[in-house]
Amino acid sequence: MQFGTLFAEHGHYRNLLRESQATGWGVMEDSHEYSVCERRTARQCTLYRHLYVQVLAAIIAGMLIGHFWPDFGASLKPLGDAFIKLVKMIIAPVIFLTVATGIAGMSDLKKVGRVAGKAMIYFLCFSTLALIVGMVVGNILQPGAA
Repeated sequence: MQFGTLFAEHGHYRNLLRESQATGWGVMEDSHEYSVCERRTARQCTLYRHLYVQVLAAIIAGMLIGHFWPDFGASLKPLGDAFIKLVKMIIAPVIFLTVATGIAGMSDLKKVGRVAGKAMIYFLCFSTLALIVGMVVGNILQPGAA
């Protein structure tokens, strides 16, 4: 049984399967731009498959654990610290590769200069805005104060 036949019962995907079999390509290569939920019918696509729902559920679970079982929540601190370190480790290569790919894809050097200038202005503006919001919220809420 081919992997693509899982989706062959649903209109558009049946056509993709036929085309892929005719050309020798698999359905996954032909329909890679479709998300998991777009490949399924509305009945089959449940809410928990969306990333934002998973993130919101994790935030709510963390708040509930911290409120009702603070000792257990404190014992989970190494997991949170490891997650933050992993995110910090991934950020630099992702930014570098994004910028390098963007520059490599541009053929006009004037365009590269304009994009770099705009990116620098956006970076400075939004970094300053984030700093101001953080300072205002920190002064108003005073987290950590007894």
